[in-house]
Amino acid sequence: MNKQKYYHMDVAEVLDKIFDVYKKGALTQILFGLVFSIIMYIVIFVVLGVLGLIGFIGFGSMFKDFFSGGFSITALSLMIGFITVAMFACLYGFSLRVNGSLYIASQTMEGRKTDISKAISMAVKNGLYIFTACLAQMILCIVVFALYAAIAVGVLMLLGVIHGFSGSIDHFLPSLLGWKLIVIVLLFIGYMFLMLLLQTVFMLTVPVAAIERRHFFGAVTRGYALIKHDFWKTFFICFINICIMYVIMGTIMSVVVLVIMGVTLLGKATSLNTPVAMMFLQLYQSVLSNVANILITPFYGIIPMTVYVNQRIKYEGLDIILGLKE
Repeated sequence: MNKQKYYHMDVAEVLDKIFDVYKKGALTQILFGLVFSIIMYIVIFVVLGVLGLIGFIGFGSMFKDFFSGGFSITALSLMIGFITVAMFACLYGFSLRVNGSLYIASQTMEGRKTDISKAISMAVKNGLYIFTACLAQMILCIVVFALYAAIAVGVLMLLGVIHGFSGSIDHFLPSLLGWKLIVIVLLFIGYMFLMLLLQTVFMLTVPVAAIERRHFFGAVTRGYALIKHDFWKTFFICFINICIMYVIMGTIMSVVVLVIMGVTLLGKATSLNTPVAMMFLQLYQSVLSNVANILITPFYGIIPMTVYVNQRIKYEGLDIILGLKE
């Protein structure tokens, strides 16, 4: 095994390293994504099938009571339980996926090869730590965005944009003319900026949870402590990589749109616009969406892992520790 060189990198070198790690481990990352997606789809199908049956009973009972003028606390509880469990199941599945990608990225950075079974094993092993860290992130995001939404609504009401809005679009559109529209655009830009800020704050939460075995808010605070002195540099790295990921996603989805438009126009010209053709288009869109996700998801592990190692080298001498291990 070739001895690796560990040193603190500037922004340009970090960006180069991210794509270098992605390129070297692309095949393993993609295969892991495919295998893991199949496993998760099977698990989700079984779990949601059971929950769906329970939820159907709950929804059916609630609707029956509603239309008969009554209300069932049991039915409402079942519905809330169904939604909550489904949400946590999706969050846990995402945690496992990112953890596996994180492990593959760490092995690639150290010049080692790993197999898919090992990546899945490590994903499950550390999944609980990442799940709790992601849960802490979600709680903080809900609080922050709720406060921002309250401030935005207050500003709009103060400016009279939504004052007296009766629900008719004909009454609402005239109020959006001129500077009031600019205010709404600025609030939207503020929302996007806030989202990017939070992604920067949470950049190292996942690798801290997986490597240092920290739970909940402990992972969040430790991760932020590593980047707080280089916050805007990390912010820029996050911004650049998000733009690149959106370009990849946008390119793939634009192919979907072009094919759908082409088939639609062809159908109008040749009377081939049949339910079978539409079903084929939906399947085609679903497949390309999954392909885009498989290509993009590795970045969720590679980016934080690269920044994590770089920050620990700068502030904690991790390069010395890694060098001694070799």
